Amino acid sequence: MIKAFETYYKVLKPKRWITVEFHNSKSSVWNKIQEALSKAGFIVASVKILDKKKGTINQSYIHGTVKSDLVISAFKPSQKFTENFIKQAGEGLEIEFINEFLSNLPVKPTIERTDKMLYSKMLAYYIQRGYEIKYDAKSFYSLLKENFVQEDGFWFTTHQIEAYLEYKKKMKLEGMEDIKSGSQLLFVNDEKSALVWLYNFLSEPKTFSDISTAFNQLANIEGDEVPELKEMLEQNFIQENGKYRRPQNETEHNSITEKRQKNLRREFETLLVQAQTEKKKIKLVRKEALAYGFELCYKDKRFTDILTIAKKLDKKILENSGELNDFVEAAEIMVEGIK
Repeated sequence: MIKAFETYYKVLKPKRWITVEFHNSKSSVWNKIQEALSKAGFIVASVKILDKKKGTINQSYIHGTVKSDLVISAFKPSQKFTENFIKQAGEGLEIEFINEFLSNLPVKPTIERTDKMLYSKMLAYYIQRGYEIKYDAKSFYSLLKENFVQEDGFWFTTHQIEAYLEYKKKMKLEGMEDIKSGSQLLFVNDEKSALVWLYNFLSEPKTFSDISTAFNQLANIEGDEVPELKEMLEQNFIQENGKYRRPQNETEHNSITEKRQKNLRREFETLLVQAQTEKKKIKLVRKEALAYGFELCYKDKRFTDILTIAKKLDKKILENSGELNDFVEAAEIMVEGIK
């Protein structure tokens, strides 16, 4: 698949797209196809679901078992961006990466434009190339705020915002509430997809009862040790006047991020001790804690700690998470290089 996508990459002109549609019941296969696209040089922009009965393509965010046809869309970045990125090994090009990514997306409200998804995309791009990561979720949010424009909870370049406002007028807000509320997010199978859905759903403050009713109808979480809904809301959103809402300013966002990261770090360190001292395989983990811990280890060049945990994990955990697998592959390369 990598060789095939490399051929497509050579043939396509910069800023052109490739779309891959396939059907498979294993998310490990889905991850491998995304990985092959990325290693060939493409930037994966979105993953959507093809509804064969209705002939429509629906927004999605998937981490678990796949039972439908998936449509992966990726683009070949501009030649200037690619040359600079390779020349500078990504150093100081975080803004350029986000600008390149946003500029290639349709000027519409999609989950790929949320800060959580943008950070995830940037992180994956750097890790897959073995480059240093100098941002965390907190400093990345500041980077977005200083260089891009947020509207309806989605980020746009300064050149896109007028087009988006015109898009809203043209739509006359028809369908906008569905998109903003997260109703187009069809799969909620782990903590990350749950948080993306909650963020979209809380475009307006809502009571726990309203949130719980909608969330329980949609959520089908498997293979991830996810906190209870109440805990996720208290850790990631603001409770005010009996309702939960998104953080509205940098101070609130940073406070939530710091509290969340402290909790994730504590859970990861406990997991590391478990991997170092126990012989049995680890079959269930909180993937967000694992991903955050791997990110810290990667930044601190603690590659052996990543591999120590990876060796104790049930193979399905890594197979079903391209994000975690990226860290492990990068750590393996770094350790072999050190040797």
